[in-house]
Amino acid sequence: MKIQSPDQYVNQTDHLKCLFYGQTGSGKTTLLSDFPNPFVVDLEYGLGKNKPYRATLDNYSDFEQLLKLLQTQDFTENFDTIGFDSLNELVELHIRDVILDKEKIKANRLYEDQLTQNDYGKIARDINRLVRRIISELSLFYHLVFLCAEQNLTYQDQQRNMSLTGRVLPETLPRLMDIVGCVFTKGGEHFLTINNSSFAVGKNRYGVDANPIPLKRPNSYQNLINKISEE
Repeated sequence: MKIQSPDQYVNQTDHLKCLFYGQTGSGKTTLLSDFPNPFVVDLEYGLGKNKPYRATLDNYSDFEQLLKLLQTQDFTENFDTIGFDSLNELVELHIRDVILDKEKIKANRLYEDQLTQNDYGKIARDINRLVRRIISELSLFYHLVFLCAEQNLTYQDQQRNMSLTGRVLPETLPRLMDIVGCVFTKGGEHFLTINNSSFAVGKNRYGVDANPIPLKRPNSYQNLINKISEE
């Protein structure tokens, strides 16, 4: 149970919970880097020319220590955004831990690194619980931004959607977010759409229309805020 004063939960609504997905090079990481004072959990080692402070993790179990660290005064007073780049690599990190655990107990299987459907189900549930815990423990202090890959399009008019393992995560994670958006390029420019349409899966809690939001550095974050504030 968590007891909060009115000041605490009113302030909490000022912190966004976002899930942005898109193809490689679409501008997801750039958008994350434009959020105020970001600290990035960099699981892809792909920040490139974007230079926020970051943490890299060797094991899924490292999240326990990281969550405690992010709640210390040194972090809450110096950062306003925590980004996770990406959910796909977070799943892969957990898969590696599960494989190592299976090898340790000498699981009776044809290939020791071959996971079962039960393994994948457990991994999805674990990731879902971790994201819920991140939101519960950190959303009071920070904007939270989760990045994700996009499904490969198999036909021209296919609706764009996030690419996540199994059926559990694509169904449950968007429910936890204030904004789910597709980052895409058109004519060499980067855009974000945050409502559900035939073009892309999306969501927002602000009644935003279907017009894409231009993402031009260093104003990508401010363009998003302006858009959700005008409705």
